[in-house]
Amino acid sequence: MARPVKVITVGGRPEAEDISLPAKTRANQRADLSFKVAGPMIELPVEEGQEVEKGQLIARLDPRDFETHLRGINSSLSEATANLKSMESGARAEDIRMLESAVDAATAEYLFAEDQYERYKKLWISQHASRADYDRQTSLRDKAKAGLESARQDLAKGKKGARKEDIEAQQSRIRGLEASLKAARDALEDTYLKAPFTGVVAKTVCGKPSGNSGQAAHRLYRTSPG
Repeated sequence: MARPVKVITVGGRPEAEDISLPAKTRANQRADLSFKVAGPMIELPVEEGQEVEKGQLIARLDPRDFETHLRGINSSLSEATANLKSMESGARAEDIRMLESAVDAATAEYLFAEDQYERYKKLWISQHASRADYDRQTSLRDKAKAGLESARQDLAKGKKGARKEDIEAQQSRIRGLEASLKAARDALEDTYLKAPFTGVVAKTVCGKPSGNSGQAAHRLYRTSPG
């Protein structure tokens, strides 16, 4: 005996609807690049939106003041080393002349530092330089002044003859000049601003005449891993 069967018609699933939601994308790494030293900007070879490679030059400051300062310290260090040898072996006529040259070199370095100090003092007063930059130039001026006084004392001692404590003081001065030399080399290197990774320049300060220490000059977004 046949039984009735209930039949149900199964329809297809309705197609899913597309959904649009507002959102923003952001690079996985961002860097605000800035100079560690201050000075007039002389080169800005990139533009906003430009892709750059790791190590590529982004901007450059005028290096002339930094080169002059480096040469001055190099000269002072050479003279100080020669003076130490003279003090250890006893000053001769030619040694005295070298000590006199050291005074001349230290005088030139002090005059340069004094000029930079006055320049940054005016920039700080007019709010075109940071207090940190002004303080740094003040410190450099004071060090140069102390170096000049030391060179003058070396000359006076060279004419009289050096004592053990004088020799030790000269050795200490040489160590200080060596540290200053490294700092001057680093400062010169810091006039070059380079990309720390491959990315896209998102923002620049194109048109600004100078780069201040610590002031962001570019914003860079990473575009490749690693």
